[in-house]
Amino acid sequence: MILTQPNLAETPQTTPAIAVGDDSGAGLKKLCLGNGTTQTRVRTPSKVLEIKEELHDVLTSNEGGHFFYHSGDRQDLVGREFLTGTLAAWKAPTTHIKLSDDPALKAEYGLHTLLGALATLPYRQEWNLHLVLSIHNVKIFKNLLTDKTSGSHTVSFNGKNTPTSQVNLNVSLVVPEGAGSYSYCVSAKPEPLIDRSAHAIAVDFGTSTVIPTVFAPGGSIIHRQNQEAQCRI
Repeated sequence: MILTQPNLAETPQTTPAIAVGDDSGAGLKKLCLGNGTTQTRVRTPSKVLEIKEELHDVLTSNEGGHFFYHSGDRQDLVGREFLTGTLAAWKAPTTHIKLSDDPALKAEYGLHTLLGALATLPYRQEWNLHLVLSIHNVKIFKNLLTDKTSGSHTVSFNGKNTPTSQVNLNVSLVVPEGAGSYSYCVSAKPEPLIDRSAHAIAVDFGTSTVIPTVFAPGGSIIHRQNQEAQCRI
């Protein structure tokens, strides 16, 4: 997926905006922040757990995050605390939420897994992110995913009483899963991986779906079909 640096953010900001590709998969949350030599990639399991009691120890992992939601546009999350990724699985091996259990959970918990992924990165007082989100069914989940994710969110990472971070999220685009693979292949350096003037077929083997996508010359999607993979983790 090719992302360009945005010119203007829709939320107040004092630090530069970062272009981010965000894939809320049923099995893994994948983030790609920035580009070039400064690009950062994060992969965490798509698992979520709400914490309703004090933690005895601070849990940390590069494949899972911990955040407390102080205030922001998601009023339903104010005062609530969550673990994501491997931390959720460690804390509650049999009762954590797995996004592979229901396709709608990708949209419902897209923000949770995004904040959990940011918790694995070095602390910043402010994050200004312009997002290109991908999901398996754009027609059904685009509006819900956008509404649940976009806005300003004040959180503490890795503890309820740690310094807060202001996370400003602007959703620039929601695209089908796998759409970015074409852009990546035709823009690869030093030579493109596929011929832009030919048809191309991409097959996305996901945790809960297998999605074949056919691209016409130039990159337009002319066929795409979601198929259940029947894999649960």
